[in-house]
Amino acid sequence: MPIKVQTHRIIDAISYHRDVLGSRLVWLFLALAIARPVHAQDVDANDAEPAGTHHVTPPPPPETLPPDVTLEIRGAAIAPLYRDALCPGDHQCVFNGGVGVGVAVERRWPDGWGFLSRYDVWVLDASSLYEIGIMHSARIGARYIMDQSTMVHPYLELLAGFLAFGDTTTVSAVGGSATGGIGAEVELSDVLVLDVDAELWTLATSFFATRDGVRRSDGFGPNLALQISIGLEVLLGAF
Repeated sequence: MPIKVQTHRIIDAISYHRDVLGSRLVWLFLALAIARPVHAQDVDANDAEPAGTHHVTPPPPPETLPPDVTLEIRGAAIAPLYRDALCPGDHQCVFNGGVGVGVAVERRWPDGWGFLSRYDVWVLDASSLYEIGIMHSARIGARYIMDQSTMVHPYLELLAGFLAFGDTTTVSAVGGSATGGIGAEVELSDVLVLDVDAELWTLATSFFATRDGVRRSDGFGPNLALQISIGLEVLLGAF
C-alpha cells in the first residue's frame, strides 16, 4: 500500500510539471511571435537614412559625354622649303615667307578625336612683284589628342582645303593645300588652352603671271612650306 501511494504521487507530479511546461512553452511562442515584428521594425528603422542625407552620383563614363566645341585664334609664321613652281629659275620670288593670323572651330569628342575647320590669311614678302602678297586658306580636317590625362596634350592633325594667292585685294591664282601638323595644348584654366604647333604645308596654285612677265605655277607644281603657330583656344561647351 505505501508503494502505491508513492507511485500515485509521482504520476501526479509528472502530470503537474507537464501541464506547467506546456503552458510556459505556449507563452514563449507567443512572446517570440510578438517580438519578431518589433525586431523587424527596429532593423528597418536602423536601415532608414537620416534626414538630410545626400547621395553622390558618380560621373558618367567619358565615352558617353557629348562633344565639346572650341574656338581658336592664333598667329603664325610661314617659311618656304621648296618653291620652284612659284619661283621658277633665277627670277624674283613671289613667295618668300611671311606672317599670318587664323581662326579655327573644333568639335571634339571625349575619345580625343576632333573635327575642325580653319581659316588663315598671310601677308607675304613678294619681292616687290606685288605691293602686298596675300594668301588665303580655308581648310577642314581632323585632330587627334594622344594624351588627355595631364595638363599638356600632344596631338596630331591633318587638314586639306582651298587657297587663293594674289596682290593685296586681288586674286591672281587659286589652288589647294594639304597640311600635316604636330603640336601640344597646355591647359591654362578650365576654359582656356594655349596651343603651339608646327605644320608642313604642301600647296599648289593655278598658273599666273607677275608684273615681270614670268609665268608661275605652270603645270600646277607643288610647293612646300613650314609654319609655326601659337594660339589660344576657348572652350565654348558641349553642343
